[in-house]
Amino acid sequence: MAPAAAQAEAAPQRGGTAIIGLAAEPKGFNSALTSSTPDTVAGCMVYEGLLTIDTGNGKDEISPLLAESWDVSDDGLTYTFHLRNANWHDGQPFTSEDVRYTLEEVAAKFSPMFSAQVGTNLVKVETPDKRTAIIQLKQPYPTLLRTLNCTYSTPILPAHIFKNTDVATNPATTSQPIGTGPFKFESWQRGSHINLVRNDDYWEDGKPYLDGLIIRAIPNAASRIQALMAGEIDFIPMVHFPLNDARMVESTPDLQIVRSGFAPGMTYAAFNLKRAPFNDARVRNALLMATNRQFIHDTAFSGLGDLGRAPWPSGIEWAANREVNYDVSNPYDPERAAALLDEAGLLAGADGTRFSLNIIYDSAIAERNQVANALKANWGAVGVNVTLQPLEIAVVMPRVFKEHDFDIYLNDNNSYGDPAIGVGRVFVTESIGRISGNAAQYSNPEVDALFAAGAKEIDPDKRAEIYQSIQPILVRDMPVMMLHELSGFDGAAKRLHGLWGWIGNGRWAHAWLEQ
Repeated sequence: MAPAAAQAEAAPQRGGTAIIGLAAEPKGFNSALTSSTPDTVAGCMVYEGLLTIDTGNGKDEISPLLAESWDVSDDGLTYTFHLRNANWHDGQPFTSEDVRYTLEEVAAKFSPMFSAQVGTNLVKVETPDKRTAIIQLKQPYPTLLRTLNCTYSTPILPAHIFKNTDVATNPATTSQPIGTGPFKFESWQRGSHINLVRNDDYWEDGKPYLDGLIIRAIPNAASRIQALMAGEIDFIPMVHFPLNDARMVESTPDLQIVRSGFAPGMTYAAFNLKRAPFNDARVRNALLMATNRQFIHDTAFSGLGDLGRAPWPSGIEWAANREVNYDVSNPYDPERAAALLDEAGLLAGADGTRFSLNIIYDSAIAERNQVANALKANWGAVGVNVTLQPLEIAVVMPRVFKEHDFDIYLNDNNSYGDPAIGVGRVFVTESIGRISGNAAQYSNPEVDALFAAGAKEIDPDKRAEIYQSIQPILVRDMPVMMLHELSGFDGAAKRLHGLWGWIGNGRWAHAWLEQ
């Protein structure tokens, strides 16, 4: 399979409404409060970040959005952003106060990525004038620019709408977003679809090309693919695009597979380390050795991406420790797995059962259901009785991250291209209790210190050494096991042009439909 990284573009055409199909309805529009795909896709059509990530033609470049340009001090502690002349959808001007409010009062406290790595490092945001915002840090954070992106949970919010309100319940979060983006909110028919219309006052001249967007919730994966094949929808973003149907879509003349621009990610299983027997590293290592990762790769993911072989994706090449490899440390070996479980005192009973566990996961993601069933079969073969608990994401997130009521949590994770942004949150103590954070409740002071050191190290070679030194510790401790390396693919109609995929907002302002 050779998905298109970009399309050979003809002259853009104006008009038309593109329809996006999601597996679940958004709960709101504020990606500063969640890394949920539906909320991010819908919200980042309306809201924007200071910057975006240009992934067109295989690139991975930080590009201007609400910030026209920026400067970084030699010591890496001061970032000066020169802002665009833009307006909010209610006509109020976008100013540096919006940046200050968002970063200090929202992102530093609530954003899954920004709060975990930047929050306590943020000194203040200065606003010397309406078009200049200056971020002051306590310590260098070389990946700061990558975090200032709407799809990386840092949209810029209107201070005049949110200030002195409860951000989570403000209508601009829950039901009536007011952003600066290329599309404005028009209506939401709950349980069916969201209508967005062109922002005629958008700051980029001549954009957007589309008259509007419709975001439809189609929970059933087969129905979602059928809608794409029938021309009822134009786009399914990765995670919500069932990869086991990828080859069928690719062979359909009017459809295509597009690289999403998704930074290297992973499908992982997190153990609840506060529950026995998962507090025993022998049990965790045994379950990994009982897992046929090759089968999961070939079936659930249609051979796309790669096997999970380390605690985070090898696609972050500079931070990958090539000596760390599950195929060596924890190869698929049910007999060895059974022996480890025996050693841990989990002997098989008369019926062959050693112990029982539950796996909780988002029911809307087709691949996750297939992975869960594979784990059930694999672990059942060594005497572990597995109950699957597919639930709506709105139920899963608080149950896992706040209530810690689970045995095994099956999830996908975006690295966002740097361990400091998307990987550390899975392992550091500070992220326990945060949505999209440390589900396992793993706490290792050495690992915390190394992630902190890597986040602030400016020298690239030293950063690489720090992150590479973390991986053997995580293999030994095994708080989570990486099952698969994700490569993001979107399903799209060939008549839809101008996209990089949805990561980095996908620049839907540039999308157009061939009439």
